[in-house]
Amino acid sequence: MKTILVRCTSILFFGLSIIYFNYGSWATSMQGFAKTKVYSRNGGKTAARDRSGRTPLMEAAYQGRVDRVRALLASGADVNARDGYGSTALMNACYSGHAEAVRVLLQAGARINGRDCFHYTPLMVAVQEGHLDTVRLLLSRGADVNAVNKSGETALIDAAYQGHAGIVRLLLQYRAEVDRRNREGETALMEASELGHKSVVRLLIEARASLNLRNRRGETALALAEHRGNREVAALLKRAGARQ
Repeated sequence: MKTILVRCTSILFFGLSIIYFNYGSWATSMQGFAKTKVYSRNGGKTAARDRSGRTPLMEAAYQGRVDRVRALLASGADVNARDGYGSTALMNACYSGHAEAVRVLLQAGARINGRDCFHYTPLMVAVQEGHLDTVRLLLSRGADVNAVNKSGETALIDAAYQGHAGIVRLLLQYRAEVDRRNREGETALMEASELGHKSVVRLLIEARASLNLRNRRGETALALAEHRGNREVAALLKRAGARQ
């Protein structure tokens, strides 16, 4: 079961429905805000913010305008400024998958393991959106592969849920904890099995994921796969020794 983060301080549960919080939903909506600029006395245009607290550097990073990013940084823009959701320019670049902008921001001192108000890190954002090259870059620069967000989920759990097999493989290479559980007691294997991501399930089995763990509802990965009618995944799990 997935949870959706409604506010920075609360989590709302919707029965047994699978609800997924898309980190980028707010980032996209922010583009429609009226650009009412607020200037600091000393920061000039580099410190301008719109109503959501977004800076010109955040917008340039989101759009992948690397020359603009460099120019703003050279003019003194705060590389670690945060908007109303706690998001930084680095998170915006990761959301859009602009690896070169990510590289420039990291070189300028962007906090690679910074968190927004949902406790998402730049790595989690890139994983959620399926940006393999950006994920690879962040991991190579020391991103915390086992950081946990407010739903108790790691980058691996999220990648498994999304079915991003290439990213799952990469996270495992960087020693992601294969049996880490979220708040519902579910592991990456459970998420992938329930949603029928066969290639991801195979990767997790090869990584020696525990096959017979149970979530808070008492369900195993095999039970979840069979309940959703994912026959190929169920057969794969059974061959590996899984049971209900």
